[in-house]
Amino acid sequence: MKKYIVFFSLPLFVFLFSFYRESKRVITLMFENGYQKPVHYIEKLDPQMVKEGESLVKTGYGIIHKKNKPISLHFDCTHCHQLTVTSKKKLPASTLYGVVNRISWYNDDYVLKYGEGIKVGRASLRNAIQFCAQECAQGRKLEDNEVEAILHYLWSLELKTTDLDTQTQKVISSQEIKLEILKQSPFFYSKASFINPTHAREQVQKLKGNPQAGHEIYVEGCMSCHKQGGVTSFLLDESLISRRFLERNLDKDNKYNVYKAVYEGTWAKAGYRPYMPRYTKENMTFQEMADLIAYIKSAR
Repeated sequence: MKKYIVFFSLPLFVFLFSFYRESKRVITLMFENGYQKPVHYIEKLDPQMVKEGESLVKTGYGIIHKKNKPISLHFDCTHCHQLTVTSKKKLPASTLYGVVNRISWYNDDYVLKYGEGIKVGRASLRNAIQFCAQECAQGRKLEDNEVEAILHYLWSLELKTTDLDTQTQKVISSQEIKLEILKQSPFFYSKASFINPTHAREQVQKLKGNPQAGHEIYVEGCMSCHKQGGVTSFLLDESLISRRFLERNLDKDNKYNVYKAVYEGTWAKAGYRPYMPRYTKENMTFQEMADLIAYIKSAR
């Protein structure tokens, strides 16, 4: 009888141990291998602060420290950032899932969009949050308690080992974690490469687009802002009229040219602060753009 119990208990123990290892916090595993605690690290999350931060991220309003004025009159965080590790949405900024695990923010070509002032946002995650609110969202300065609440929420979206591929798990399980190695992983360093619209067009025209995939990008990406009640006055829908309008402007040098709008973006201006963020090559690949163009042209 005892052997019978051991026979069934051992696999159960192995399963539970394996589950624990797979579900482990990435940051904890990194600490075990000599990684220094980042300055934005929060030891223990406050559930109320997490809820406050979630509300600020998703709506621009707090639920504890209520204000009549939102963070921004134009954008909330989810207009540009997704909150999951994977999503059908093609939004212009990187996901907030795992952002607390990254070693830097506003990387690479973002300096071309925001100038030398971006160095302030790169200095720390707290600075990046503040920079995003004021510059990217064209909003007000956050109070310290708002920044901390948002940080609490972002730590609730931290990476787990189940999110990582096998190679990345090996990297963070090594006895000496080096920043230059972490920089090679998209989980810890979000690359940002800006593309010339003309070059993008040349590359996209060499590819065959999938209109079904392009439809998802159009609905989940473009229309997330360009819909009735969205952040901009330039409205799009799935009608033939909208798509034919976009197709007619593909050869024109104006803000309605999809290549220019996506890869160059627009700027906020006096009297109309909403603007088109600039997509990076990583957030809108040439193949994804080919799919989007194929969907637009399917209105013929």
